[in-house]
Amino acid sequence: MSADAELQSFLDLLAASGEMGALYLAHPWEDSPLGPPARWSRSLRNAVAMILRMPTPAIVFWGPEQRQLYNAGYALIMGPRHPRFLGSPYRECWPDTAPMLDPWMQDVFLRDRVFSVDHAHIPLTRHGFTEEAYFTFTFSALRDDDGRIGGLWQPVVEVTGGVLSQRRTDTLRELALHLGQLDTASLDLERALAPGARDVPFCVLLEQAPGERGLQLRAQAGLELSAQGLQALDGLPRLRAAALRALETRASVALEVLDAPLAHAPRRPWPEPNAQALALPLQEEDGTRGVVVLGVSPRLRLDQKYREFLEALARELSVQLAAQRQRRAQALLLQQLREAVRSRDEFLSIASHELNTPLTSLRLQTQLAHRALAQEDGSLDGARAVRWVEQAERSTTRLARLVGDMLDISRIATGKLALQLESFDLAELAHECVERLAPQAQAQETRLVLGPCTPVHGAWDRFRIEQVLANLVTNALRYGERSPVTVTVGAARGPGGPSALLSVRDEGPGIAPADQERIFQRFERAVADRNNTGLGLGLYICREIVERHGGSIEVQSAPGAGTTFVVRLPAASPPRGD
Repeated sequence: MSADAELQSFLDLLAASGEMGALYLAHPWEDSPLGPPARWSRSLRNAVAMILRMPTPAIVFWGPEQRQLYNAGYALIMGPRHPRFLGSPYRECWPDTAPMLDPWMQDVFLRDRVFSVDHAHIPLTRHGFTEEAYFTFTFSALRDDDGRIGGLWQPVVEVTGGVLSQRRTDTLRELALHLGQLDTASLDLERALAPGARDVPFCVLLEQAPGERGLQLRAQAGLELSAQGLQALDGLPRLRAAALRALETRASVALEVLDAPLAHAPRRPWPEPNAQALALPLQEEDGTRGVVVLGVSPRLRLDQKYREFLEALARELSVQLAAQRQRRAQALLLQQLREAVRSRDEFLSIASHELNTPLTSLRLQTQLAHRALAQEDGSLDGARAVRWVEQAERSTTRLARLVGDMLDISRIATGKLALQLESFDLAELAHECVERLAPQAQAQETRLVLGPCTPVHGAWDRFRIEQVLANLVTNALRYGERSPVTVTVGAARGPGGPSALLSVRDEGPGIAPADQERIFQRFERAVADRNNTGLGLGLYICREIVERHGGSIEVQSAPGAGTTFVVRLPAASPPRGD
């Protein structure tokens, strides 16, 4: 084919190459060192013809200035630089990537090598901002008509989509693996989101505060928010507003303008400030539990795939946080079951000991009486018989009290502790109880005193309130170390109406603050002492009885300062019985 025919064939190719061919034909090549296509070497025309026929991006760099000639596919990579930099030197068009690519290109020019790069991160400015982009390409030498290297060509495949897709898949997997290994309330989002820091430059996880409508900080990544809980959002008004809107609407909310601590996060992966974020509700089967605010990379467009990734990340957080809560609940249940088994074993041990003691005494008394009666020699005098009967009576009384406590525990556990309400004077009941317990106090060489008592009437269960008072007095006699025990009754008026106050005071060693809540639990005693018997159920039963009356019981004590138990009962109207 003649030179004229070759030139015409090339011009026909340009004419048939659509918009890109039209740009080549209309370009003022006369102003370029390359000159018009008619003066191009056969090698250059063949190279341009080759890339114009290619369906994938390709570019030719020709001459010492590496003038750019590219096809329609590469025009997309050029972005806003196209078509202005068609035929321009490479360094003028790509000053940001020249430091990276120029050494490779020079190596091909000087050594006639083929240089391949796979998944290279090459920042581009093609959409008005510096963009994170990845490419796989090859530089190969192009020889001119005289056989010398006149330029090089670069077939290019942009793999940004694949790189981002793989990275986001890895992020979701690592998040699930990390959170799936947590059995506690701790949550290290910094570590969990480390693989995806380029996609999620910061993260703020907010949960609803218990009993409140607001949000509190649970965890963060990429930030250094010093405050915790509800106060963490005080300096982030835009974030707070978007998060609350996402919580109310149960839909994503975009933040187009960020609060300064988010925009200039100290650990952001790019030098540019963060500019956008997305607030996403954390939805679970039982409702919305909180909101996660995810930063958007300043080097990526928030397109549909990016948004879908952030939504998937929020869903994964919801799933893993729900699973974490379930694991904690299961662990707590297991702990409670173990504690229940321990309490059962402890109760059985204590109960067997406590029941065996009066039974042994009762058996001994009956054996002695049986032997004396069997002798039939008149040696059984009345005084000895009375003493045996009294001892047997004390043993049976103690047995009855222990069995009664165990029955009350069963009634409380099954909700069958019924109240038989009647109207009576609490001061009168206190007087009767003190009189009844006076012999026990005298036997323990303790003075039991009825202090000031104001008549107070109310509708209560007389048997149960007497049970409470008797238990408190018995404990004071037992643990007060023979100090005086004083019982008083008074009246008070508060926001809830009139109340009756019943107090039992001893001057004993007192109860340490750390033990003052513990003693109201089952199987607990104020003092761990072998000489002090009992199942450790008395105060627990007292509190249950008082609270079922709509009242309260508290202890006021300190080591060495004695102990006062105060029972407060509603005195105005009858409480609802169970």
